[in-house]
Amino acid sequence: MNLSINISKDRTKIVNLKLVAISLVLIIIGIVSIWFSYSSDIINNEILLNVLRESGGLILVGAVTSLIWEIGLRRSFMNEILAKVNLRREIIDAGLDGIYVAFKEIKESKWKELFKNVNNLDLFFCWAYTWRSNNDRDILSVVSRENTTIRVVLPNPDNQELMAVLADRFEYSNKKIVVDNVKKAIEFFKELKNSHRANLQLWTINDPPVFTMYRFDNSIIVALFKHRKSKVLGVPAFICEEGGTLYNYYRDEYEDLVKRGQQIIH
Repeated sequence: MNLSINISKDRTKIVNLKLVAISLVLIIIGIVSIWFSYSSDIINNEILLNVLRESGGLILVGAVTSLIWEIGLRRSFMNEILAKVNLRREIIDAGLDGIYVAFKEIKESKWKELFKNVNNLDLFFCWAYTWRSNNDRDILSVVSRENTTIRVVLPNPDNQELMAVLADRFEYSNKKIVVDNVKKAIEFFKELKNSHRANLQLWTINDPPVFTMYRFDNSIIVALFKHRKSKVLGVPAFICEEGGTLYNYYRDEYEDLVKRGQQIIH
């Protein structure tokens, strides 16, 4: 492999030197042609003089342009192209399918598309009241279908230290609000389990979440948390597809949460 790369580089250098040499020769030819075109003592034919003058100018301009391109611009242009190609390759390898400046910018139609035929739904958030309210019909549709599995991971509302961390993160003066929000989310899924036959399971964890995750079969939506105390328009989110490194990373993160969590809905 290294030998073939070295041979390729050597050939490229040879081609570059040939192009530079040809350009220099053409520059000389262009200069000579222009010089002869102004030497009426040597050539008395006015038509021939004009032809030499025009041809020499064209050759000179073309050769100088080619030389400037070869020496100065081609490398930077190719580097820019390669940088973009490599960036695209990295995006493809990551399986990145969409980026949102704010999680709330994900359109309702996108959620409905993901919910439509999902068989395995994995959820990880703090309580996601707004998200659950906006998608309650689709969530009910999933639990009503046969051969579907919903797994949910939530923070442990009985862990007072964890609740204090989340209260500070979401800027609640009273951690009881956070406890109530998490418990309401747990009750929401318990009711779904009791009223439907879907395979719904729920775990609680004692670690402060560093992201929220919504996995629909082969697609994962991840939203990040902010650390600033000041208000922001929204947290960024992205979608990654199965087979990509990002998908694999968050899939494995979720499986680890399930492994370490305490299952309270079987």
